[in-house]
Amino acid sequence: MKFFLKLFLVTLLSTPLLLIGLVYFSIEKEPLVKTEGQSLSSNDIANAKRLLRQHDPRRLHNGQLKKIALSTKQLDLLGNYLVNRLNGRLVTRLSSNLFELKSSFKIPPQKLNQYINLSISAEHEGNLVQIQKLKIGNLSLPTSISNFLIKQLLLLAKTSGQAGPFIDAFQSADINNRLLTIRYQWNPELLNVAREQLISEEEQARFYYYQERLIELSNRPGLGKTVSLDYYLRALFSDARQRSEFGNPADENRAILAVLGQHLSGRGHSLLFPKTAHLHPARKNIKLIGRHDFAQHFVISAALSAIGNSQLADLIGLQKELADSNRSSGFSFTDLAADRAGNYLGKAATQSEQSALAVQNFFQSHNGEASYMSSVNGLPEGLTARAFKKRFGSVGSKRFKNIEKVIEARIKESAIYRQTAIY
Repeated sequence: MKFFLKLFLVTLLSTPLLLIGLVYFSIEKEPLVKTEGQSLSSNDIANAKRLLRQHDPRRLHNGQLKKIALSTKQLDLLGNYLVNRLNGRLVTRLSSNLFELKSSFKIPPQKLNQYINLSISAEHEGNLVQIQKLKIGNLSLPTSISNFLIKQLLLLAKTSGQAGPFIDAFQSADINNRLLTIRYQWNPELLNVAREQLISEEEQARFYYYQERLIELSNRPGLGKTVSLDYYLRALFSDARQRSEFGNPADENRAILAVLGQHLSGRGHSLLFPKTAHLHPARKNIKLIGRHDFAQHFVISAALSAIGNSQLADLIGLQKELADSNRSSGFSFTDLAADRAGNYLGKAATQSEQSALAVQNFFQSHNGEASYMSSVNGLPEGLTARAFKKRFGSVGSKRFKNIEKVIEARIKESAIYRQTAIY
């Protein structure tokens, strides 16, 4: 016992040196897994989102047991979907009772070509998966130390009061028939814990402010059933301009677009904003240049661009259009134009303090929707999968790229681009 106590104290006191050493030995010039040219395709994103929806725990009852069994292909798909924004790439392998993972993360700045490589081998033992090998860069950790460190991290996380509910929910994990199976017991409190960890108190307060303002704007007496998106953008960005005198304008804009995006998604606000779950905005048909679908595409794409990667926002918009081409609505370049216009707004509204203020000022003096939603005249829409393939072949074809150039040119001609240009 004294030996482990001494080991713990030495480890604790030498943590800064260990971290410095760990960073030094973990950085390499060559990736273990190729990261360049490995961006997710629209189909990858669609399949990953489908898997996440399939295993969405919010549909479960309190205390219900849940089992998730994932193949190597599914693990790779979900893993790369989650690490994509971190400039990472991973590959996994499952055998009869062995799990292997290799991953590489490119360290900015990109021109230095430096990577953090991670390699893990784990084996099924009892109700758990025990690590057999852990290697970070050139540093290989013995099995006993790897498992000891992980157990200590789990214990520390559990006693910290933040990750405890997640750890308590876990039941078992095993590897069998080339599947990684995880069992856990659902507790609705996990959503609140996740929300608190992912969103700071300051950010939550900001979100709640704009959510309450959105409810107030929607419930104003005399407001018709059909409302222009411009009505909300003018009012909310006006608030943001005043609040930015005492805060960060990019943060204010990000909160606006996140709240509007969540509202236009039609999924309700009780999960994201439980404190205002008892308040309900009046149902309105929110339109942009006369169409509700344009408002949805524009705002959701703006929100994705503001809170994440703008290329991912483009991909998600494109993925939805490709999915629509296999349904009744068909592929529409008009919707894609709304995606790209919204993507620009999200980027301009949050890229820097200067551009954020420029967007706020723009919405106080602009001349209507056409000043930020470019023209869609002449753009093909409603194309079935067969019609799309016959006319354009694929999204990488020259014909498709030519229409994309038309959309981009129209965005650059819009008033919002001229007043807040960031490209």
